[in-house]
Amino acid sequence: MGGSVFEPKAVRKLAGSGEIAWHAGIAPGGRPCLLVRGPSAFLARVAEAHLRASSPASPAPWAHDLDADVPWVAFDVDPVGTFEDVAARWAKRSVPYAEAIVVTHTLGVLLRAAHPNGICLGALAPSQVVVDRSGALKILGLGFDETAWSERAFRAPTVAMGHAPTPTSDVHTALLFLRAHIPWVADVPPALSRILSGAPGPVERAFARALFAILTQTGKVDGVSALRHVERFWSFVGAAPDPHAMGRRLRETFGEGVPRVDVDRELSWLSVDGGPRHDLLRREPVRRVLRALVAAGGEPVPVDRLVAAVWPGEALVGSSGADRLYVAISTLRKLDLRTAIAREPSGYALRAEVVVREP
Repeated sequence: MGGSVFEPKAVRKLAGSGEIAWHAGIAPGGRPCLLVRGPSAFLARVAEAHLRASSPASPAPWAHDLDADVPWVAFDVDPVGTFEDVAARWAKRSVPYAEAIVVTHTLGVLLRAAHPNGICLGALAPSQVVVDRSGALKILGLGFDETAWSERAFRAPTVAMGHAPTPTSDVHTALLFLRAHIPWVADVPPALSRILSGAPGPVERAFARALFAILTQTGKVDGVSALRHVERFWSFVGAAPDPHAMGRRLRETFGEGVPRVDVDRELSWLSVDGGPRHDLLRREPVRRVLRALVAAGGEPVPVDRLVAAVWPGEALVGSSGADRLYVAISTLRKLDLRTAIAREPSGYALRAEVVVREP
């Protein structure tokens, strides 16, 4: 990593303690960055640790000036906030399991890269988990010490008692962080629900023992073995991290634009932000609702007009039309249009960029 002749601009402070702080920054030429300021020795240790433990889970340093009046290191990430902001905005039970475990996987990937290189995290605060504008999670924290930790940092008991961090203590620290921030989620896989409810079957009991071993991490463990155990358990219960959906949720959380909805001319399928295609051919009422919302070009469509467009000529009694429409709207929201469909006083509107894809 070479030095730099420019002084980046700090746009917004994200977090920090004492003389150490990290900001959303802008470099000359308009390049966004994560700007960390603090003592030279601290920054040199942080930059070196992030270079040695390079992984998709942590931002890479790309410029620095440790001799400036206020020394700094610029990391290659465009931050919009931190997990501290996320935790304050989310209702914990509203996050589907496949999205919640993206946080688990990100931590695992970081530790898997750090531990073989002799680097330990030590502690982890929610402000150290940075959200990139793309919706990716990046962890800033390798090489940190007590001076950089917020009061809300999580530490394994051994580290809290003053012992040096180890790979095993890092895994315990990560578990403490995860338990505090995502203890309850929605859409838990059925197999995991049976395990958590104490189902008596032999398979459920075996999975429960595996889950207990993962959560307690008895004996020596490091990021490599911990992530391997967790991924094996996810395969047991039929789960997998969904970074695409999590990224979309994070972008929506920070107001980073409207989703892009890809469709074909017949509206036989839809895909949101490049995600999986959802078949609409066997969901005719849902397809008709989407067609009416797309045709409105983002303007609200009154409920009675939507009902008439979806069930033309049918004699619907009382609230039955509105009830059936609600079911169709709920289905669309489950097909990744959760925040794209807005309920206005005058009806429903589709807040999205609709792109028609040719065969």
